[in-house]
Amino acid sequence: METLGDHLRARRLDLGLEQKDAARMIGVHPASITKWELNRSQPSIRHYPRISEFLGYCILQHPGDEGERLRQLRRQAGLSIRKLAETLGVDEGSLSAWEAGTRRPSGRSLAKISGLWRAEE
Repeated sequence: METLGDHLRARRLDLGLEQKDAARMIGVHPASITKWELNRSQPSIRHYPRISEFLGYCILQHPGDEGERLRQLRRQAGLSIRKLAETLGVDEGSLSAWEAGTRRPSGRSLAKISGLWRAEE
């Protein structure tokens, strides 16, 4: 299994569910499940928490660097760049640069990020 769609389909079939049942559990339209399973589209990040709950595990890959880790933790929490930037009290450009690895957060920002992720655990 390589894609999110592969994982969703396998889990749905293991549970003996129809797409409409999985859609109801995740909180989306059944057409979304179809598109995701066929790899025609990807879910919005706001759906990742419910998808992880449905799967019973987090589908995100292990990140290779700090920026990728931040991006994946943000997605796992179902947060947009805008929402996380708001929560941390930083601008979206800074957060984007951190995720891209072109800049590093200050000590104060790192403390806020660490506190946020500890609260999520």
